Amino acid sequence: QSSLKIMDVYLALFFVFSGYLIPIDLFPLRLKLILNWLPFRYQIGLPVELITSGHNLSGALHLIALQWIWVAVLLAVSAALWRGGIKRFAAFGG
Repeated sequence: QSSLKIMDVYLALFFVFSGYLIPIDLFPLRLKLILNWLPFRYQIGLPVELITSGHNLSGALHLIALQWIWVAVLLAVSAALWRGGIKRFAAFGG
């Protein structure tokens, strides 16, 4: 049950800060600077920006590189959590 609460918090943050509900360009400048360092923008906001706006090639490649850095970081975190969970897991029965 507690994992559902974590998922609810994640979804709320994702919907607001990914550009899904509110375009990132509408946020205040200071908040946009923070959002550029969070992974949410790179899930929905960045692909939409690349399709609809005029990013130059070097800027687009830089943003895609940041997106893949987030993929690598989150993959490493999820692998570490998985390994920790497997160590604590116990199943009984037949």
